[in-house]
Amino acid sequence: QDVLENGGEGLRQQSDGWLNRAIVAAGGTSLKGLSIGAPTPLILRGDAPVSSWAPGGLVRDGDRIDSLLQDLYVEDPMLGQNLARGLATEQLVSMEDGDQRLRRNDVQGLGQAVAKLMTGPEGADIVAVSLDGWDTHAGQRGQVQTRLTGLDQLVTGLQDDLGETWSRTAVIVATEFGRTARANGTQGTDHGTGSSLLLAGGAVKRGGPIGDWPTLAHNRLFENRDMAPTLDIRSVFKGVLRDHMGLDRAALDGRVFPGSAAEAPTMNGLI
Repeated sequence: QDVLENGGEGLRQQSDGWLNRAIVAAGGTSLKGLSIGAPTPLILRGDAPVSSWAPGGLVRDGDRIDSLLQDLYVEDPMLGQNLARGLATEQLVSMEDGDQRLRRNDVQGLGQAVAKLMTGPEGADIVAVSLDGWDTHAGQRGQVQTRLTGLDQLVTGLQDDLGETWSRTAVIVATEFGRTARANGTQGTDHGTGSSLLLAGGAVKRGGPIGDWPTLAHNRLFENRDMAPTLDIRSVFKGVLRDHMGLDRAALDGRVFPGSAAEAPTMNGLI
């Protein structure tokens, strides 16, 4: 997880995340980053300021927590700004009737809420959302079906509420580890090596597989147990950042993914 989010060659080689560095490389203050959930994941930590929002209960109209906190932090340059940014984010995502809560496990509702935070003049340009529960060591078939249904609902909610903005949106679905190619004794799979990545969104051109599919043939497995990796995931990230955000190769190789010059952006015309 650390390597996936820091964009480096190994553990703890970068103290910030590659997506935050991409915001800085693309102009810093001109792009707004947003983390869904708490705390902010490594991928969005760094020099570029980002907002965060986590689904939760609403404060009753009679409560004065927000105003009391504003009074408390008014002289604090860091906490005051962060509180103001958080209250503004909460206002953007508040439901129309002012009293509706996002239900637990309402993944499509989460997608719709994220879409609200991405639209309008104050909307976020780059958003990171984490979906867990994919570590399926046992009873995998039912769990994966549930997780994939949730992923589909999340993207559907995002697409429905983004409206015309969907045509300018790219979605990357990535994971930090793969699964073994064979089932274990509990109808699940264990941690593997090669994995997969999905690209979606109105800004993404329709197409087939990216890279070389190694197949699951016995003689093509990595160490006789895993799907063989054939592509550095950073090359896909680079392709999206270049084609969708306009970052040049020098910034990608030296600033966003330091020391990765050997990994060229994947394909032309992803976006």
